[in-house]
Amino acid sequence: MTGTGLASAAFAATIELARSRHLNVWEPWLPAEVVPPGASLLRLLHLGVEVPASAVDPAQAELIVQLGLGRRESDRLVAASWAVTAFRGVLAAGHREYGSGTGDIHIGEDSLRFASAVLAAAPRGRVLDIGCGSGLASMAAARTAHQVHGLDVLPAAVEAFRISAALNSAVADCRAEVGDFLDLDRGDGYDAVVANLPGVPVPDGVPYPTAGDGGPDGLRLIRALWRWYATMSTADSLVMRFQCPGGPRTPIAVTELAGLMPPGCDILVVTDSAVPMLVRNAITAARASTLDGQRDAEEITEELQRRCAERGWTHYHCSTLRIRRNGSGIRAHVPAPDLIDTRQSYRGTGRSLPVEELALKVGAELRRMPDEFWSVAGLSAIQDASAHLERIYTDLGQGATERQIASSLSDAGKPLDQAAAVLAVSAITRVMVRMSLLIPVVGVNAPAAEGRSGMRSA
Repeated sequence: MTGTGLASAAFAATIELARSRHLNVWEPWLPAEVVPPGASLLRLLHLGVEVPASAVDPAQAELIVQLGLGRRESDRLVAASWAVTAFRGVLAAGHREYGSGTGDIHIGEDSLRFASAVLAAAPRGRVLDIGCGSGLASMAAARTAHQVHGLDVLPAAVEAFRISAALNSAVADCRAEVGDFLDLDRGDGYDAVVANLPGVPVPDGVPYPTAGDGGPDGLRLIRALWRWYATMSTADSLVMRFQCPGGPRTPIAVTELAGLMPPGCDILVVTDSAVPMLVRNAITAARASTLDGQRDAEEITEELQRRCAERGWTHYHCSTLRIRRNGSGIRAHVPAPDLIDTRQSYRGTGRSLPVEELALKVGAELRRMPDEFWSVAGLSAIQDASAHLERIYTDLGQGATERQIASSLSDAGKPLDQAAAVLAVSAITRVMVRMSLLIPVVGVNAPAAEGRSGMRSA
């Protein structure tokens, strides 16, 4: 299962082609309907569908078994718990059923965004990947670095890294070990650090997979990493993905980050999405409830929402961070391009609703949706809401908020349904505003002003 073998089978290229035809271009795991029926290797390793052993090259079949990606059963090849995906020619292995245990290795939309950031940064020399997980970002770094060291607290991550390195036949020296970055010595000798640490706000006492648990404010490990980089590491650059709560425009971490780094550092934070906390909390509760055994998703969502309200958190931000240690002291934050403020009120312009044109533009909006939209089955919610476009238009024009309309379209006892409806109604509303069908009412239900972050908005 060397990189050459997979290249000859067009494994990565087939995944990329199928993804390009999918609405969610950041989705690591493609639905069966977009995978060609004759792509046996892809069906086995990506979809987990058993295939005839005769349909796979014998050398590849042998290596599949050696790497623990599958097993032989008579004349069939049966997939193991590891699944393989690809992004821009880089292959990686993650657990097929993420969330069934606390030590699972996850590859999600955010993993692909992180790999994209690492590929763009093109790190050189010795690279440290903190929280290496599947090894996807490490293999991306190996495109330009001569040595990549993966570090993770999960033993399963070391196994995933080993498989991913074998799949890519990386030219760089790649290795991984179980460990904590806080145990590294000062003057670590690395030229660059890349990291994608858990950033989901999870209160103490709520069970959650380790790969996502960021502690009560989502910053437990992220904050520790920034302090370590500022005071212990000698690496010139840091590239990372991070998620955390905040106000409508600014993640709470941005303020802390500006104060933690030395004055000469260049800091750029680009936030690609900011969704209402209800959306993130519904996803968190759905995963936590499968591990809790006592409370259902609705109860956990209520607890999470209450804690967020106490802290004034309205939105959950997903961002890419780039730091250059020896810079000019430039610090900038680029907010998410689409503000989803479910409390905003509007007034109608009196125009008749061009239903067909609106439906087409809502369809085009789907490629702009945040990753969470796909996690909550947002496409079904869009389809359901589209059956009520006239009503939504009328209610918004008469002063109803997006949240009020979303509540009327979803089951109050199903947090994921509520979250999906919120994102669906928000997308429809944005399109109506762009079409000059609705006008935001300034000062009505407007979000509270956010404090200064110490970083320039770009």
